[in-house]
Amino acid sequence: MINHANETLQQFFMQRTMRAEMDMYAEEGVRVPQIELPDNAACVALVQDKPSGLFWLIEDEGSVPKASDASLTERILTTHAAHGSLAPPGGGPNGRRSARAAAGGTRFVVAHFAGSVEYECRGFLGKNVDALHAELPILLEV
Repeated sequence: MINHANETLQQFFMQRTMRAEMDMYAEEGVRVPQIELPDNAACVALVQDKPSGLFWLIEDEGSVPKASDASLTERILTTHAAHGSLAPPGGGPNGRRSARAAAGGTRFVVAHFAGSVEYECRGFLGKNVDALHAELPILLEV
């Protein structure tokens, strides 16, 4: 979640600050060199967009009978095989899966704006189905 928060903050900064400054300069007639600003919208969408973002795939896989961390990883890699920001460990952005991923591995790599991060899916499903404390509805009624 922290990497996704950083990715979203980077996107917000680039849109609200850098692009706004460049637009203001253009309106005022100030010459500025043409700068190609990085666009991380695809990475943000990879994580959060419905119905196939990583958050939603984790949520959905939890409702599948006999789901496992390996089946979740396989689903993520299959769903986003052609995505430029996701790859298997040791794999490239072309979506080819490594032997480890094909053998039921539980890792994948996301290329964030600050660098690539390898994620380990072990425990994702178990942590996602944590039930709320029974007393929580009572506390919210007060």
